[in-house]
Amino acid sequence: RFYAGEEIDTGVFVTNDDEQFRDRQRLSLRAVFVDATTKKEIAATDAGMIDRLPYYATIRQPLRLRVPPVRDPRIALNLELRLTEGTREVSRTHDKVEVFAQPTRPTAPATNSRAATLSVGPALRQVISEAQVFQQVVDDLPADSDPSRSVLFVGATAAMKDLGPGGRVRALVERGATAVLLSPGKNAVDLFPNDVLSVRAVTGEYADFAPSVGSPLTAGLRPMDIKWWGRKDDWRVFVASSAHRLKPGGAARELIRFIPAHSYIAAERVPDQYQTVLFEIPVGRGRVWVCDLDLEASVAVDPAARLFALNLLRAAADPSSTTTLPVVPSHQESLAGRRKPTVK
Repeated sequence: RFYAGEEIDTGVFVTNDDEQFRDRQRLSLRAVFVDATTKKEIAATDAGMIDRLPYYATIRQPLRLRVPPVRDPRIALNLELRLTEGTREVSRTHDKVEVFAQPTRPTAPATNSRAATLSVGPALRQVISEAQVFQQVVDDLPADSDPSRSVLFVGATAAMKDLGPGGRVRALVERGATAVLLSPGKNAVDLFPNDVLSVRAVTGEYADFAPSVGSPLTAGLRPMDIKWWGRKDDWRVFVASSAHRLKPGGAARELIRFIPAHSYIAAERVPDQYQTVLFEIPVGRGRVWVCDLDLEASVAVDPAARLFALNLLRAAADPSSTTTLPVVPSHQESLAGRRKPTVK
């Protein structure tokens, strides 16, 4: 995923595995964006000349990739890397990519809510401020805060102090505020032991938003949008580094579910695979959302992560955003309906 108009300094590894064991001379490398529907070339970038590439040698060719402008909010393109020797094409790679229009800043707040950010990272703090979802964004709790109009974003370091019994955030939530607890790790288990069973470290490549389809949380999302988020200063692509398991019979309900990648597992370990990376816990007249998605790592570089983050802000500002959700089998219902293995 790319933003229209951005330039990316990267590199292409080229290996000469010629079937006739020949060295290659004066190779040209070109990056081309091609319309996925019409197959027309949209833009191209020349990566320069490779004077000589001996048989079975590998070189890294620098490439400054220039992403073309787009008219639509997002468009599917093919990114082709073409390697030629003179007029003859030696090799071509083909990858599907999406190009998003550059985000625009609204001119006026979309709601009359106010937001407070407590121990929130700078990338997400900037998105919260620039999104213009809230009339006011502050770094501490305002003394005259109206709970029903307040959204409180709480980082892991502030979680136990402010969301624990008697904490400032806990008091506002009990009176009607929404708190979004960001990447809390074990804090969520300690804060809500009756609702959250456990937490585990994961490399979550994909999460399923079926439990919240049709709500403001998923507005405009496509099925694979919570998958393989790019990360700032990190070559890896994934969406979450932790996930929680909810306690059966507790008050928490999943909003985005997650099943870790696995191969064969023993039957008794199947329940451990039913995880969630965004869930809601009612507290008094308010609610707490626990978010394990790595928004801080991704919102500045991945358009889909930013799209979801904006949905999260708008949904948090609307107290009724999760009032009506689709009926999907809970983890326990899914487990109860699982066919028991036949013993021979």
